[in-house]
Amino acid sequence: MESGWSSCTGLSILLAGACRTRGIPARLAGTPLWIDQSGNHTWVEVWADGGWHHVEAADPNSWDSAWFDAKAAQADGSDPMHRIYAVMPGGPYVFPMAWDLDRTDIRAVDVTERYR
Repeated sequence: MESGWSSCTGLSILLAGACRTRGIPARLAGTPLWIDQSGNHTWVEVWADGGWHHVEAADPNSWDSAWFDAKAAQADGSDPMHRIYAVMPGGPYVFPMAWDLDRTDIRAVDVTERYR
């Protein structure tokens, strides 16, 4: 916080935490690797109006319309590294952490089709 810098994951953790402190259900979502091999990304999903909505943590005005929408629409559900996951305790999948693929404790659901 002192440096004024953060990763997409760090900003998403802060935004999800802020939402939760206000009683708004929120969870982290993202992909371990975009299909074009350009890296990974993490964002926030917020529960409102009976469904999950995505928001870019660095741009709170991005409700269901973020810079990554076109990339997310190309996600490949047949490859675990190119899926889109949302963190959910006890979920049926492991959310692959691009920076530490040996971690298996972050459980998730596969939400790829919602973004396609």
